[in-house]
This record gives sequence, structure tokens and C-alpha cells, in this order.
Amino acid sequence: MEARGWDVAKYFVHGLALGVLFLIVGAAWTFVIVLLVICGLWIGLATGLVLFFVLIGYLNGYVAWLLWFPVRTGFVPTLGHGVLLFLALLPLNLVVLGVHLLVTPDLLVSLGIFIVTAPAFGYVAKRVAGVWEIRSYDVARFGELPPGPSSEGEAAPLVEDDDRE
Repeated sequence: MEARGWDVAKYFVHGLALGVLFLIVGAAWTFVIVLLVICGLWIGLATGLVLFFVLIGYLNGYVAWLLWFPVRTGFVPTLGHGVLLFLALLPLNLVVLGVHLLVTPDLLVSLGIFIVTAPAFGYVAKRVAGVWEIRSYDVARFGELPPGPSSEGEAAPLVEDDDRE
């Protein structure tokens, strides 16, 4: 029972961290996408969307690495991670948008919804990051585990698999 409570707390932190990071990155990305579209309409839009997906994939991978397990990095895995995360969070975001439309939106309501939905966002984000999880058999097959996000350059502990070799 203790582990489940700790997991819920980690889901909450994961969802909260992603929400704050997405808010910051989303604000910056808005200016970048406008500049890219002005520079080249369709190419700028496509470049901006790819940049958006890579950013959210990287952010979720980083938070997952800190809280749960190591994840694969690189342009293509991070792009796929971002696209899948966007698609997985879209229904949840539509429900949140619907609640915002039904309730008088003010700062307290928005903050309350943000806090209440954080564990759900964290759960979905962890499940998406699990697709790119680096398992112990991957390390045995492909080589050394890359260093994690810690300042000492030490990798996060490996997740042990039950039946895989």
C-alpha cells in the first residue's frame, strides 16, 4: 500500500512538472511558430510542429528519467514520444477544456483543475514514456546506459524486467 501512495505522489509531481514546463515552453513556442510561419508558410508550420513535438517528447522523457526510469533519446524517438504524448493527452485536455467552458473560468478554478488533473496527466505521461523505456536487456544488447540528467553524470538505476532476457 505504501508503494501505491508513493506512485500517486510521483504521478502528481510528473503531471505538475509537465504542466508547468508545457506552460513555459508553450508560451515560447507561440512566438517561435509565428516567426517560422512568417518566414515560410507551410515549411515554417511543419518545422514548428516538429519542434513542438520534439520539445514535449524531450520534456516528458526528462521528467520520466528523473522520477521513474531511463528513456531512449535521439531525434526520432523523441519526435515519436512527443507525437504519442500529444495524442494521448488530447482527450484529457478536451475534458479539461469542457470543464472550463461549463464553469466560470477564473484563476482559482483553473488552478484547482490543474492540481486535480495533475495525477491523471502524470499517469498518461508515464505510460507514454514507458514505450521508450531503456530496460536492462536493452543495455545488455546495445551497450552502456547513457548518463542521466544528474549533475554527476550517473545513470538512473535500471528497471528490472520480470521474464525478459
